Amino acid sequence: MNTKTITIDYFVPKSIEKSYIRIPFEMPDNVESIDIALTYEGMEATSTPIGEKNVIDLAVISPDGLDVGAAGSAFKKVTIGESYSSPGYKRIKLKPGIWELLLGAYIIKPSGVKCHYDITFYFKYLREFKGDPHVHSTNSDGKLTYFELIKQAEKRKLDFLIMTDHNYMATDALPQTKNLTLIPGVELTNYMGHINYWGVTIPYTGSFSVNSFDEFLKLNEEARSKNAICVINHPRCQFCPWKWEVDFPMNGVEVWNGPMRHDNLNAIALWDSQLKSGKKLFATGGADFHGHPFLLFAKPTTVVYALSKSPDDILDAFRAGMVSITSNSKSPVLTISSGNTLAGGSVKLEPNSEIIIKCEKLKKDQMLVIYDQTGEIHRTQAKKTAPVTITLPVKKAGYVRAEVRYKLKFPMNLLYKLFMKITSSPYIKEELPWFVYSMTSAIFFE
Repeated sequence: MNTKTITIDYFVPKSIEKSYIRIPFEMPDNVESIDIALTYEGMEATSTPIGEKNVIDLAVISPDGLDVGAAGSAFKKVTIGESYSSPGYKRIKLKPGIWELLLGAYIIKPSGVKCHYDITFYFKYLREFKGDPHVHSTNSDGKLTYFELIKQAEKRKLDFLIMTDHNYMATDALPQTKNLTLIPGVELTNYMGHINYWGVTIPYTGSFSVNSFDEFLKLNEEARSKNAICVINHPRCQFCPWKWEVDFPMNGVEVWNGPMRHDNLNAIALWDSQLKSGKKLFATGGADFHGHPFLLFAKPTTVVYALSKSPDDILDAFRAGMVSITSNSKSPVLTISSGNTLAGGSVKLEPNSEIIIKCEKLKKDQMLVIYDQTGEIHRTQAKKTAPVTITLPVKKAGYVRAEVRYKLKFPMNLLYKLFMKITSSPYIKEELPWFVYSMTSAIFFE
């Protein structure tokens, strides 16, 4: 991580006791978070105004003149950022410009005191963030509170969760934690299908209970006008599929919902058909977690490539289609690139255009399959567990995407057949297919 630290020293004479001093500092561009540490002689003293001592209050003011936080002398080191700030400080975008340290000269010894500030800037850079964009809490039919969901996410070292309770908009501020970003969302749940709206507290006004596709389109258009990300959920689910047409404005398709099964393979096929028709939609996964058993939490796990784990940067990564999906938070991630362009991006087709697919660990007997608009163009089956990199030329305009597939082995194949029997699956008499272990969104060539 690229960092930069500046130091500021300021001498406070006794004569300005009980005054506030504003100390300017410049916030560089592209900063993810900052740490501010204050040290001075006698800083361990309590704030009780008895005896000779030094007590300095710490606060921060943004370029628009508003208080970012004012925890007084209780904290001598604070963190400020968009995804997390120390208690008493707002989560805020660190816009470049002149910010101010507010030095509160509460109690000063007769000899005065020198205050020393270390300000460390942590700069944004593109990297992987893992999370689950389809999670339910006790605000709908989930069994866990926000805080219990946070605990489960931190246990799996996730970076973000998007809260998507059924027809419930979280108008109150979501809790914050240093290691996890919570993003507001809602799952519009209708008898004709489910759709997620991410990143906006109130994506649509009025009721979810629309009775026609035209009425739904009005809600969807309102959500898009507010810059919400629109993703249809489990569109080929055996029990609650998307029943309206799919020819309407959206950002992505949830192709992998909960445990891998036939429904998800059908959803992948639907998404692929939309790519063939010329739409640039990202593919995403979601555990659709409601409660016990915990072994289903963050399965699958969605991976985005973002500049930071702030809500805006994660949402921008989704909008750009920079998304991959893997079986769980510990599974290897499949990546796709062309030059400096990652999944979701568009590349001008050149005579020397090529695509690179990397799997950091392709397990024995797993199969790496690469597709374009014509169908399958390459497959590699692993004879042993090892990293794999495939480079292919791209000769035609269209898209390229990749999957890692696997065959269910004993006893999981028997358990899956039992699952099909219990759920009256229409595929129960068919041979079990190769299921998806990880996959990428597409890169587009124009």
